[in-house]
Amino acid sequence: MAEVREGAGVFDRLTGQVLNAVGAAPATDRAVRDLLAADAAAPAVTAVVESLLATGRLVRPTPDTPALTDAGRTCRAEAAVRVDAFRALAARGVSTDEYTAAVGVLARMTRNLTPAA
Repeated sequence: MAEVREGAGVFDRLTGQVLNAVGAAPATDRAVRDLLAADAAAPAVTAVVESLLATGRLVRPTPDTPALTDAGRTCRAEAAVRVDAFRALAARGVSTDEYTAAVGVLARMTRNLTPAA
């Protein structure tokens, strides 16, 4: 996902993923980090959670559980609209079969460049 200018800050992919992970269902910090482990290291996820807490988009109903605030829900919803528009623009004129093939090729290329665990 491209960066989305949001207020005075920048809304990047990882921020969106954290908002989605927290907004989908109650989740502990560890569950959020585990869910996003394939996309980001734990310190990066923790930094985003802390940033969202500092900006009032998340709160902690319990010490290890972040939750969306009204501002967080609004941010998540607005970002979803922008992301959907971006995806529609990027995929204009591309058939479902072409899109599926392209994603498959990119996934294989990524696996080729990812060190074995």
